[in-house]
Amino acid sequence: MVIRLYRTHNILPSIAAAQAILESGWGTSRLARPPYNNHFGVKAPASWTGRRVNMATLEDNGSGSYYGINADFRAYDNPEDSFRDYANNFTASPWLTNHYRGVIGGTNFRTVANKLQGTYATDTRYASKLINLITTHGLDRWDVEARENKTNDAPIDDKVEPVQERGTRKERAEISDLDYSSSTFKSPAGTNYIINEKLND
Repeated sequence: MVIRLYRTHNILPSIAAAQAILESGWGTSRLARPPYNNHFGVKAPASWTGRRVNMATLEDNGSGSYYGINADFRAYDNPEDSFRDYANNFTASPWLTNHYRGVIGGTNFRTVANKLQGTYATDTRYASKLINLITTHGLDRWDVEARENKTNDAPIDDKVEPVQERGTRKERAEISDLDYSSSTFKSPAGTNYIINEKLND
C-alpha cells in the first residue's frame, strides 16, 4: 500500500510506513485496531462526516513537554481507507496543500520528516523518531523500489493485509528480518506487521 501511495500521491513509501508505525504503535494501538482502523492518528474536525471516536491523546507544548487532551479522531471501515485518507489529506484543500508543501513530491526522507514536524504532529521529536525508524529498519529501500516501478510503470496488484497484533513486545522492538520485495515487515518469528503489497513481474 505504501508503494501504491507513491504511485497515486507521490508520498515517499519510507515516510508513509514510518508514520504508520509511529502513529499506531506498530498497529497495536486502540485507535489502529478495529473498529476504528486509524493508523495515522488523523483527527476529525467538525467538517468530518464519517465515523469518529473520542480518545485521550498527548500533545507537545512546543518545548518537549506533553499534556493530555481528549480529541475526536476519524474512524474507518478498514485499514485501506485509513491509508488513502491519510494521503488525500495532504492536498484536501489549498490551505493543506500549502501547509504540507514539500511533503508531496519530496525526494529526501530526512527533509520530508522535518517538514512533518510541527505541521502533521506537535511532537518536537517527531522528525527524529521518523528518521530513526527509517534508518533502523531500512525503509528507504522502498523509496528506491517505488521509483524504479514508477519509472517502469509496473502494474500493481493491491493485496492488503491489516496489521496483526501478534508477537512479543521484544519482537516488535527488534524487527530484523525485512522482506523488501513484498514491502512486508516480518519479525524474526515471521509475523507480518504492516501492509503487504505485491508487485507483479
